[in-house]
This record gives sequence, C-alpha cells and structure tokens, in this order.
Amino acid sequence: MNFNTKSAAKEIYIVRHGQTNYNLKKIVQGRGVNSNLNETGQQQAKRFFDHYQEMTFDVIYASALQRTYQTMLPFTEKGYKIQQFTHLDEMDWGAHEGTQPSKTVRAEYKQLVADWENGLLEKKTEGGESPVEVQNRLKEFLNYLNQKNYQRVLLCTHGRTSRILMCTLLGHPLSKMNYFEHQNTALSKVYWENGSYKLSFFNNVEHLKLQI
Repeated sequence: MNFNTKSAAKEIYIVRHGQTNYNLKKIVQGRGVNSNLNETGQQQAKRFFDHYQEMTFDVIYASALQRTYQTMLPFTEKGYKIQQFTHLDEMDWGAHEGTQPSKTVRAEYKQLVADWENGLLEKKTEGGESPVEVQNRLKEFLNYLNQKNYQRVLLCTHGRTSRILMCTLLGHPLSKMNYFEHQNTALSKVYWENGSYKLSFFNNVEHLKLQI
C-alpha cells in the first residue's frame, strides 16, 4: 500500500480491546458479536489509561463495536472524543459467530489458519470474511487517515483485525499475520521513517504487570 509522505501519521499506536466473557470462555467473537467488557476487561482498560494518559494523541479511533469503545472510554476524561469506524471491526466469522469451542469448530479454524499461512487468503468461514476482505476495508480507513496529517494516532481494534492491520502497514504478506500476537489491551507501535512504516514494538502489556 502506498502512503503519502507528507501526510502519513508519524506514529500509530494499535491496542486490542479488553477482555470480554466471550474471550474468557473462548467463544468465537467476531464482527457479529457486539459484546461488552467484563470486569477484568474494564480493569485492563483502566490500567492502560493510567499508564498512557500523559501521552498526547492527535486522535483516538475505535471500531464500531462496544468492546473497543469501552476500552478507550477512560480517555474521554482527558477531553478526547472516541471516533468509531466500522472499518476497524473484527473479522466476521460468519457461521462460527457465538459458537462454543467444539472439536469441529476448532478443527475448522485450524485448517483455515493453515490455508491462510499457505497463501490461500480468500478462504473464509461460511457467511464470513476473508483476510483480503478485511484488509480492503482497512485500506479504506488508512486512505482516510492518510488525508489528516496527524503526528500521533491511537486506535483500538480486535485480534485478527490488528494482525491484518500490522501486515498492511508494514508491507508484510497476510500469510505472516499470525506473527503478531495480541493479548487483551496489548499495545503495538509503528512509526514513519524514510517513506514507510517500521515496527517499534508489538504485544506490549507492560501496563498489566504494574501493581495498583
């Protein structure tokens, strides 16, 4: 993907939402499940805010789903408005949405991930989205962002979506997306240098290790 050198955001911070009960129970939770943070997720969001509240961001984005908005909600105490975009929503898992982690579902997911790693990136669950389709909507969001000339951006998204976003920003093939781990409220950072984005760090959960 090409970025405008003059207007590309200089730093993009990418955080995954806090824990939900679906995460806790390992139930499939994609674009079609609009779950809320559980108590642990709310604590994670607070710790994230407490750790990073002194940083100044030009803008904060979240997906259109409640779990990302609620993760960023503490920042409204500092006067930020959380802008929501459907482009940042989690992958749609179609027929798997809201299903229990059965042997069949786990086997289908394992095969799907193997197909993606082998470059079969159009593969998807019945009624769901493929990595390429998620990437296409992320590119629409990045084209929008590219018009803004921001210095520092914070955005909250989802596990699979964040993997695809990192590959898109860094120019990696989507077959490598599983490299980018994503714990709840884990933070990753890319920065603009010499005409492209570089990786500063990923899956940082330093804020969760601090005593409160």
